[in-house]
Amino acid sequence: MYLRILLKDLKRKKAMNCIILLFVVLSAMFFASGVNNIISIAAGLDHYLDMAGMGDYIILVGEPTKDSPFEKSLNECPFVTGHRRESVITVIADNVTVNGMQMDGFSSSGMLLAPDIDAFHYFDMNNELIEAIPGNEVYITNSIAKKAGLSMGDAIDINISGKSFGFTFAGVCKDAAMGSDMMDNPRFLISKNAFDEMMAEEAAAIYHHSMYYVDTTDIRAVENIISTADGVRFYAERSMIKTSYIVNTLIAGVIMAVSICLILIAFAVLRFTISLGITEEFREIGVMKAVGLKNRSIRSLYLIKYLGLAVIGALIGLAAAFPFGDMLLGSVSENMIITNDHEVLINIISCIIVIGIILLFCWGCTSKIKKLSPVDAVRNGQTGERFRKHGTLSFSKTSLGANSFISLNDVLSSPGQTAVITAIFTLCSLLVMILSSTAETLSSDKLIYMIGVTKSDVYYVNQSAVNEIIGGSKTIEQTNEEVRTILSDNGLSANVHSEAIISATASYNDRDVSIRLMWCPETSPTDYYYAEGTAPLNSDEIALTYVTAKDIGAGIGDTLEVSFNNKTERFIITALYDSFNGLGYCGKLNNGYHIPDTSIVQLMAYQIDFDDDPDTDTINHRIEMIKDIFGSKRVFDKAGFVNDCTKAADAVRSVKDLTLAVALIIIILITVLMERSFISKETAEIALMKAIGFKSRSLICIHVLRFMIITAISIVAAAVISTPATKLIMDPIFAVMGASSGIEYAVNGKETFLIFPAVIFAAVTAVTFITALYTKTVKASDTAAIE
Repeated sequence: MYLRILLKDLKRKKAMNCIILLFVVLSAMFFASGVNNIISIAAGLDHYLDMAGMGDYIILVGEPTKDSPFEKSLNECPFVTGHRRESVITVIADNVTVNGMQMDGFSSSGMLLAPDIDAFHYFDMNNELIEAIPGNEVYITNSIAKKAGLSMGDAIDINISGKSFGFTFAGVCKDAAMGSDMMDNPRFLISKNAFDEMMAEEAAAIYHHSMYYVDTTDIRAVENIISTADGVRFYAERSMIKTSYIVNTLIAGVIMAVSICLILIAFAVLRFTISLGITEEFREIGVMKAVGLKNRSIRSLYLIKYLGLAVIGALIGLAAAFPFGDMLLGSVSENMIITNDHEVLINIISCIIVIGIILLFCWGCTSKIKKLSPVDAVRNGQTGERFRKHGTLSFSKTSLGANSFISLNDVLSSPGQTAVITAIFTLCSLLVMILSSTAETLSSDKLIYMIGVTKSDVYYVNQSAVNEIIGGSKTIEQTNEEVRTILSDNGLSANVHSEAIISATASYNDRDVSIRLMWCPETSPTDYYYAEGTAPLNSDEIALTYVTAKDIGAGIGDTLEVSFNNKTERFIITALYDSFNGLGYCGKLNNGYHIPDTSIVQLMAYQIDFDDDPDTDTINHRIEMIKDIFGSKRVFDKAGFVNDCTKAADAVRSVKDLTLAVALIIIILITVLMERSFISKETAEIALMKAIGFKSRSLICIHVLRFMIITAISIVAAAVISTPATKLIMDPIFAVMGASSGIEYAVNGKETFLIFPAVIFAAVTAVTFITALYTKTVKASDTAAIE
């Protein structure tokens, strides 16, 4: 009996049932793939690091020999359970060309090395271990190779101390330590013979370093070794390397959020269709109660229908979740090895959860059946006699035309169904607006303070001077003056300064953390952003990030011990701030404090401030001039520099585009479902309106205007709540990157308030018009069905 009733109902409401089925399919597919992707990335990342031999610490030291003092310190430390060493040659981006053109994709230092499987493991795109490289071939970290647009067979020339070495690009490599999109230090894997040939160059000694991968039972012990060692250029804990994959986790998280929204929308659709079904079938329900069927039995009829739809939809969604999940993980798997031995089980469990939630929700929605009785079914109902006024507007008191009045009155007189559609449209629009605002923020000048630099007209990224500064042949002031002189010779009068970075260890109350110290001798401490406290105006004062202060338990007024350049000094914390540098582990020294140039490990950029205070158009023109002057593409305005440093805007834009496509699909399906339901429910009213003289085009106009009003309300509501919603959702993600107290978001007004509304309006209008054409099938003679 149940099966016959189910089949008849499915045939009777084909359009509505198909749309419900589609929502179940989408919900199951997104939810299963979202859960699976998050588990794959979260659990797979640790497995990937272990496969590569990452250890607990990665340290780059400017001591090329195996028997260096640093290695002796590791050997003598009882808390170091093991370590592995790679011999590397550092190379700057300016010294790498592709087919004769300067290589794009990275602005910091890269590392040349011959792979040694006893030290660290690199993998090709097929997840095969790279053991040895033949001839003059070179493998390059995937994230950088992709940005540079490299193709198999490209000619790669690397200049070491004035001598050029030619290679052929043989493919990309997966590098667990430095291979995330947020890292700007690519690896160039070459043959042992090629590496030895480079090392034979006497001048190459300055670029020769050692990369250590350290296993330890006590992180603090390793940090103590680092703080007392000479020549440490870079170091990071395993946790920091994992955090550098935050962009990949963000993508999976957004997909998970979309899947949850889809399930919520599916619930709203189910609630509407169930309520509509109960309202339309009040007579059948009354008859069933009259012949003795209990509430539970009648509710089971509805439940068996939605059980069938949920099972069929979940099975289709389960089948689609595997290729869909693989597609979503496609960009992630390019940078890391993802392993998940329980993918099938996770997808099955996720789909069962979706089925269970839908059935529980459906059971709750059918509780309205309890309130119906045989007597009520005869006296009342949607097609029975109405005992109240329909709507809140009076036609005689408005200046609206008949079509506009009826549309607006329908919206106001049915707050329940209007609220459902409005909520769905608002949620879909809101998701896209949040991602649009996030992408815009990551590539806007609003975050320049989070990079830890002052505002300047132009930022010229060039790491070529770092090795000269470290080698002692030039000072940071001299390199700044060289850039200023070159600009002056080309008719551009400007001041030039650069922010230096020093690796250090901060200690407080027996707690040590690795941090990056920012220092610039040519700026004032008051030129920088501080969220709390005052600028470090004396040489024994320091500003500290919230992330660092929280980790070590320090605050403003506390005395901090900072170890770098083989010495330890005490600083008073005067201010707290946020920074993306070092994923929040950062500090800022007073400009009067003396830093040996040999301690500098990186320059952020040459910051150029023109003397004549040019406007935006002039600055953009001069940026192109500076690119030609220095033969470099790494010249940016404030927004471009933020985008270059964060390296996440493009990934968020990709997710935004996917979300927009899904949102449009949802809006179209909801529009078709609701409009078709309205026509079915209002057949008698449509027939009556035709009988008194309304044309089909007027009825279509009424239905289209009704959805346009709802769409306008939804878009305005989404725009109003988009900023607080963005902060609520994105602030925790940015906190992982170092912005623990939140950030100020940018809004792309053209995209948010013009393009998105236009696209949604066009889609809703077109779909409503096409669906409303079905009203032509209703004839004036159908008024005979009115009771």
